Amino acid sequence: MLALIALLATISTDGPEAGLPGLVGPRFLEAGRSELQIRHRFLGEAFDEPVDDFLGADAGANSSLGFRSFIAPGLELDMSHTLEDGEYMLGAGYNTFIAALSAPVHVSGSWYTVETGDGSRENGIYWLAAAGTGRFGGLVSATVNLGFDNREERLCMGVGGDASISGMVSIQGEYWPARDGADGFEADSLNAWECGLSIRTEGHQFAILLGNGTGIGGRNLAAGVPDDGMRLGLLVRRELSL
Repeated sequence: MLALIALLATISTDGPEAGLPGLVGPRFLEAGRSELQIRHRFLGEAFDEPVDDFLGADAGANSSLGFRSFIAPGLELDMSHTLEDGEYMLGAGYNTFIAALSAPVHVSGSWYTVETGDGSRENGIYWLAAAGTGRFGGLVSATVNLGFDNREERLCMGVGGDASISGMVSIQGEYWPARDGADGFEADSLNAWECGLSIRTEGHQFAILLGNGTGIGGRNLAAGVPDDGMRLGLLVRRELSL
């Protein structure tokens, strides 16, 4: 994974301008600027009975609301709430350009709390390192994540890319190998993947997604998925001045 980060870093010296569905990428917003993130994953299979269950929407959805708020150059405060497991997350991160790698990078640590099966709550820390590229040949950018969940003792690895179709439209995809954690946190049998069509304007991004899981964020995607059923999702990002 570290070798892959180094390889991707040599492609371009500019950071990616479009966010991916589950991967975190380096961001360099001005101090006082924030990014609102809304993620939505339908729980039902999209094409099992597409008319009767409205492309899987009738089975409900997993949703997440998050903020990345920049308080100084490169320095951000992060917070999010995800419906699944009643997850709340609060953290801080730093974004910079490493000349030795010729790459923009992001490092962060986030405290989180989730509900367990008996209704109690457990806490953990999710550590993350990410590297991104600009557009190779003006067309394709890539992002790599390497994280560790200390509660589940799970190493979380993901890689993805964004291929430009036009100035505003691109095709995105990412892949998360399923990895076991500690006893009681074994991964599901299949690796997670997502792909979609992204449309971006000044300060705004909207994506329609298709993937085989309902998890949101690297910590959940790295736990794998139980089946190959395809499910629809939505992603909205918006820059704000606060």
